Amino acid sequence: MTLSRRRFLALAGGTATATALQVAAPRFAFAAAGAPSTIVVLNLRGGMDGLSAVHPGGDAAYHDGRPNIAVADRTSRDLGGGFVAHPALDPLLDLYRSGHVAIVHAVGLPEAVRSHFAATTAVERAGGTSGWLTRHVASVGAADPLAALSMRGGLPESLRGPSTGVAVPSLDRLRLATRPGEDRHVRAALDGLYAGAPAELQAAARRALAAVDTVARIGPAAGDYPTDLLGRHLSEVVRVIKADVGLRAATIDVGGWDLHDGMGRVDAGPQRALLSSLAAGLAAFVADVGNRPVWVLTLTEFGRQLRENGSGGADHGRASCMFVAGPGVAGGKVHGTWPGLTALDGGGLRVTTDVRSVLGEVVAAAGGKPGAVLPGAPAGIGVVRRPS
Repeated sequence: MTLSRRRFLALAGGTATATALQVAAPRFAFAAAGAPSTIVVLNLRGGMDGLSAVHPGGDAAYHDGRPNIAVADRTSRDLGGGFVAHPALDPLLDLYRSGHVAIVHAVGLPEAVRSHFAATTAVERAGGTSGWLTRHVASVGAADPLAALSMRGGLPESLRGPSTGVAVPSLDRLRLATRPGEDRHVRAALDGLYAGAPAELQAAARRALAAVDTVARIGPAAGDYPTDLLGRHLSEVVRVIKADVGLRAATIDVGGWDLHDGMGRVDAGPQRALLSSLAAGLAAFVADVGNRPVWVLTLTEFGRQLRENGSGGADHGRASCMFVAGPGVAGGKVHGTWPGLTALDGGGLRVTTDVRSVLGEVVAAAGGKPGAVLPGAPAGIGVVRRPS
């Protein structure tokens, strides 16, 4: 039996999936003792409007700038510190108030970038030439077949570079698409196909098969998750975490946040639907992982402008907000320096917290090396509590 490289990639679970399997990074000693930690990133693609999610209560500038899409103070949920939340975030409030979830506001890139592609690349490289999660995986010496996982058809920028990243839209698709009884013959053919290949291709083939074998040992999903795409992806990531197969970084893409028009009012529309999905998924995930050393955070390329436009939406802005949960998180608080809504940056909320400072805190808490992972990042702002 002979197999082409194209056929091999298809058998390994789809061309996009298999091509995302990259050569492993060199092994290093673990940066910290104890159980390995996992960082899970929800990429809110399109520019999440942090001013819809969380805004200062009673701020006239907010309501004047958004006569049709503002979240009315009377419908908002008190977060403390003068901030209020969109009611669609209700599923997260108990976790927030009990200290399990933190919010960071006025966070973003230090430089003004309003192109989706350029801003996404800048956020996910975070000061380096490869992905920041790739660098984190290397800094903790992880080289397991599923050390890094992307729940999509290809690797995001944050996982590009020499890593052990696997990209797959569903765990069930990471398998050899063989008929009954063919598996042994297909594997023998794959071994023969790559026996004389360059070392990098041999390593990629071995890693692809190892990833397939690892997924085959992972149990079914559990927990009470929403049935939407985000909920399904979160439940699959938890399957891998609970299987204890060495997962150190995972990413999930959540699209639809580029709401230039038709953002909707507080009780209906795409903004509410997106925030509801995010809150329900995050709440289920945080409850399910329990006391495991798992960090989950949201990232977006930029926020949106304060003033609504003529289409009932808001154009590209600057700062946004992010949600962070994990062991030792300083939850129940909106972190960062609030810049106010009178002195804007190109119409958007000014950035007062460099996103890399928050990533650095999470990397350190997850046993990584912030200096190597996030070169030039400023000091943290206290999103993660210091050990006593």
